[in-house]
Amino acid sequence: MKQETIEKLKKLPVTHSAMAHAFSYAISSGLLAIIILTLWIMDIPFQNKLPIIILPVIALDFLLINKWHKIAKKETAAEK
Repeated sequence: MKQETIEKLKKLPVTHSAMAHAFSYAISSGLLAIIILTLWIMDIPFQNKLPIIILPVIALDFLLINKWHKIAKKETAAEK
């Protein structure tokens, strides 16, 4: 990325809520990709088990969002 583009992105107002969602989605989608790739490489049939794989990852996603929302509320309360 160009340095000027990075500087423009740094100036955009980003809420703690948006950051919490972005981080949690990145972690959960990365975890899901690792699980599915591992099953595929090990030649384990996983197509009929996708709901069993995806539901815990979605639950983890919501837990992370909730945790980061609490942290963000504490940080914004401390800033005020």
